[in-house]
Amino acid sequence: MTLQTSALAGSALAPGRPAPAPAADDAALREAAREFEQVFIAQMLKQAKLGEAGGAFTGGYGEDAFKSFMIDEYAEALTRAESFGLADKIYAQLKEKAGAHVE
Repeated sequence: MTLQTSALAGSALAPGRPAPAPAADDAALREAAREFEQVFIAQMLKQAKLGEAGGAFTGGYGEDAFKSFMIDEYAEALTRAESFGLADKIYAQLKEKAGAHVE
């Protein structure tokens, strides 16, 4: 998963390129903020050692792969539930850096 920076690439910050439509720019910033929050939550869950010590996994060749899938799904579900609110704060900062203030 990559953090999208295309929202700023076509803005007034990139000389010689016309600014994209505000709705497209706004959607790209929101998506970048949501993706960042998802990656951040996944890292928190990995550091909390989710799925270890007698949990759903008991070892084997595929444990690491399936554990990472589980953690990624939990992170995506938490992001969709909007329970953290980190994406909103990141979006506001990205919007401010792009030149428009958000309340």
